[in-house]
Amino acid sequence: FFFQAEDGIRDYKVTGVQTCALPIWGHTWRQLGQSAEGEWLAADFANPDSGVVAGARGSTARLVDRKLDSSRRPNLGDRGLFDLALLTAQRGWLVGDGALILTTTNAGLVWEAPENSPPAEIRHLFDFRAVACRGSHVWVAGIPGTFVWHSPNQGESWHAQPTGVTAPLTALTFADEETGIAVGAFGQILHTTDGGATWNVVRGAGRRVAFWQLHGHTPQVRLDRKSTRLSSSHLVISYAVFCL
Repeated sequence: FFFQAEDGIRDYKVTGVQTCALPIWGHTWRQLGQSAEGEWLAADFANPDSGVVAGARGSTARLVDRKLDSSRRPNLGDRGLFDLALLTAQRGWLVGDGALILTTTNAGLVWEAPENSPPAEIRHLFDFRAVACRGSHVWVAGIPGTFVWHSPNQGESWHAQPTGVTAPLTALTFADEETGIAVGAFGQILHTTDGGATWNVVRGAGRRVAFWQLHGHTPQVRLDRKSTRLSSSHLVISYAVFCL
């Protein structure tokens, strides 16, 4: 994440957040700080001195004057946090496993659920991996990629926007409140010009993976009318097909 050619920040999965120290496009980095909470998976920055990070097992922290400071959030158990986006230096959005959506209005000091969330039943169906925000609009997506969930009013209400794909969506970005891009597994790229009401697949349409497994849990498994004796008590046959 670069603010200009000589000043940037990168997210490092194990040791925390580091920033560019010399004016050669990041050839040299110096460590800002570490946290015992561990693996960071997402980050966004208001400027080179402040920002927010999140990651595995519900860990969150904020960067203040280039120092990491843990933030407060609900007890998330082992759920991972995979993407976040700052709308302003104070307000932002965070998403993760189990259709989790959190928001902050104080630069990541406290993360909490929005006033309303998508239907509770999708918590068992979706894991969110991407979030984008523009003005009062928020978009989230993930696994599966069948829908992008959109709020036009800062999380007061949400509705599903069909994408026409099933593969996971891993990143979202919007240039304005109408024009956006979503990318995901198998190199898929989707584009919208109406705020996500309709999504057009511009690359990777129809790509998917099929997976088949056969499990046998008795000493004898019958295949193709022939009896097959096993030395162990089970048989596992796996077959994967990638359709590109």
